[in-house]
Amino acid sequence: MDATDYIAARFNRIISAVNEPGGRPDLLPEYDRAIFHLLSIRCQIDINGFDSVFDQLLTEDELLFSIGVLEQLEFTALATAFRKAHSILHDRGFYNQHSGNVHENKLPDGSGILAAIEQTVADDGGLWMIDDKLIELIPEEAK
Repeated sequence: MDATDYIAARFNRIISAVNEPGGRPDLLPEYDRAIFHLLSIRCQIDINGFDSVFDQLLTEDELLFSIGVLEQLEFTALATAFRKAHSILHDRGFYNQHSGNVHENKLPDGSGILAAIEQTVADDGGLWMIDDKLIELIPEEAK
């Protein structure tokens, strides 16, 4: 089984373990939480777009955890991009009073506040090539 198939199968098991719609993997080991969050980010971007990662998917703590995992896996450009997104949202009070949506916030030129970061993440492509590194997080006895 290649890395992508293995991580996909593990992700499906994690989803089943969470065992409720919208459930969170907070009680799972860190490596399974990493798989859950990074694959969820990838899926969310593919299905609903980049802004929805912040509007619908991750809490602030989950975003910071995901950034830490990206740094640990040496996906520095991705970690930096998500850290910048966090900074922008934090500075706008997005996490204090979750009112409105990220996609409703525009820059003076009419573009979305995270559009440049979204482009950086898309150009990097690392989220879609991370499976081999995710496997390295899993201890042998847990594989």
